[in-house]
This record gives sequence, C-alpha cells and structure tokens, in this order.
Amino acid sequence: MRQTYLSKQLVLIGGGHANVQVLRKLCMNEYKGLNVVLISDEYHAIYSGMTPGYIKRLYSLEDISIDLQRLCFNAGATFIKDKVLRLDEENRIIYLRDNPSIFFDVLSINSGSISNIKNIQLENDLSIFPVKPISSFLSKLNLIDEIIENSTNKKIIIIGGGVAAYELSFSLYKRYQGKVSLSIISSQQLTERNLNTKTVNKLKKIAKNLNINLISKKALSINNSEIKLNNKEKIKSDLVLLSTGSSLPNWLENSNLEKLGNSIVVNSQLQSLNYKNIFLSGDVASIENYNRTKSGVMAVRHGEILKDNIFLYFQNKALKKIKPQKNWLYLIGTNSNIAILNYYLFSFEARWCWVLKKIIDLNFIRKFSFPD
Repeated sequence: MRQTYLSKQLVLIGGGHANVQVLRKLCMNEYKGLNVVLISDEYHAIYSGMTPGYIKRLYSLEDISIDLQRLCFNAGATFIKDKVLRLDEENRIIYLRDNPSIFFDVLSINSGSISNIKNIQLENDLSIFPVKPISSFLSKLNLIDEIIENSTNKKIIIIGGGVAAYELSFSLYKRYQGKVSLSIISSQQLTERNLNTKTVNKLKKIAKNLNINLISKKALSINNSEIKLNNKEKIKSDLVLLSTGSSLPNWLENSNLEKLGNSIVVNSQLQSLNYKNIFLSGDVASIENYNRTKSGVMAVRHGEILKDNIFLYFQNKALKKIKPQKNWLYLIGTNSNIAILNYYLFSFEARWCWVLKKIIDLNFIRKFSFPD
C-alpha cells in the first residue's frame, strides 16, 4: 500500500458512480493526515446500469447496490447519513439537516440529479413519481405495484422520450407481464446525440410490438393523473412517471457555483470554474464547451479521472484532463434478455448484446464488494 502524507479534509457529497471510485482508491492507497468524509442521504448507492434489470426482477436490490458504509470502513473514511441543506463555497462549509456543519479543504460533488419538472405544471398527486433520484424511485416500487394491482385500467404514462424512458417502459412491461397499458409522451422522441437511425427505428418498433403508445406531444400539466397536452388533448392515467431529464437539487441550484442550464459547469479536470477546490461529476456536471447526454456511463468515466485528480490537487501536481468521446457505446436492454448495441453507425439487437451488457455491469459492481 502506498503512503502519502497530507493534512487536509476531503469531503465527498453523494455516493455516485464517480465518488465511489475515489473511495475504492483509498482502499488501496494510504494518505496519512487526510481526513475523508462521505455525506449521503442513503446507506446504499444504486448502480443505474442494472436498474432496468432490477425492475424486470432479474436482479435483487442487493445485486445492484453498493454498501457505502462498508466501502467507507474499508477506505478509512467517515460515513454521515444526512441531507445537504446549503453550501458555503467561500468559507468551505457544508450545512446539513441533522448534523453539525462540515468544513472541507477539497469537495467532490457526485450527488446525482432530480427529475426536471420545470416545464410541467404539477398538482399534488400521489400517483406522480419522478424517476430521479433513482434510489427514491426504486424505494417506491412496492407502492407502484400496489397502485397498479388495485387499478381497473392499469394504465401507466411515462413523460419523457429519451432512451431511459423507452428502457423503463420495456422494464415495466416485463415486470407486469404485459398486463398494463403503457404510453410514452414527449415532443422529442429518442433525440440523444449519436443514437443512430437504425437503433431509433428498432426501439420504436419494439415499443409498437409491445403495444406501447408513442405520443409525440408535449405534456403541459398533470392534475389528478390527467395529463394535458399542447394540442389541448387530455389523457387519464392510473400512474405517471417523470423521465424528463436532469435538474439540480435545490442546495446546488442555490449555490454560487457557475451554472449552465440544469448543470454546474466544470473544466476538463472536473473542477468548478469559479472554485478550483470543488470537483463535480455525473449528472450535476457539464464539461465546459461540450454538450452531451447525461448517463451513468459518463459518471463512471468521470470517476476514472476524478479518483486521480483529487489527490494530484492535494499534492499541487498537474491534473489530468478528461477527453470527452465524440461517440460512445449504448447498450439498451429490451423486453426479453436481449439488448441493442449502438455504436457509430452500427446497430445490433441480439442476446449476445445483453450478455455483454451484463458482463460490463457485473464487473463494475463487483469492484465494490468485500469478502465477509
């Protein structure tokens, strides 16, 4: 085990796919004098790549979870279960709901996002469920099951037309064995960058074959599970799921970190543009002058740079630059144990694509398991 002496405090907010890689590095490297704290409002981190498989009942919750307390124990870090209320960047203080405030020398934020509902008017309705944060959504699956079981029409509407919305619809179809009516509502269907035409057509064809209704309209408001569209049409549903992209949690939205749209802007070293001792990664971060779709895959890639740059920063060494891919691999699970692989102009739909996805997912999650 390598040893390096530091007299600083590193605070990690959120157990996302990037921050857990920092903790894993701490399991294998000792930095004497460095105090590390992880703040998370959950005891476990959910690996998003395996979430559709969990919804389909192919995996257990344990299969797709990283035990943050155990990871911290092995990394020599302190775990605090709490919610962040406010960030004071100038004085380097984090204010928490239930615990005293925490001071930091260096801060890494990988807290995940919330569903973007800024463009939809919502009434208080127990049948509306945001998909993000994913851990919160999964904790409500039993309630969703109960709503569907007790409903007459068994009608589910997903607001949002990205890959995540389609994969969610396929997962729910499998979970309820085709005994539900599913609709996807969005004026923009499958517009992610680098998603080729063949893949778009395959996803829409799969949806059609499963009788998933694709409605290319904009949802304006939801009231008593009635969705009002921009063509004045109204659609009733037993359940509404919001897969509407990413937005910042309130404490980050109210921070002084430089923003662009629904993200905090970072440089190619993953540092905030106006506070170099604050690193951001995952859904809450957008690399300066580079616009791309948020995904768990990108958070994993951020982690590969983050786990080195934080410690290089402490040692006043040159930081590594992330090199955003011009193109990237999509592996999208469909209804059965089949997936679609999308890369450049290639589009394959086969069982071997699902096997490849499973291997990649399991290899990642196993990195954070420890022998009993």
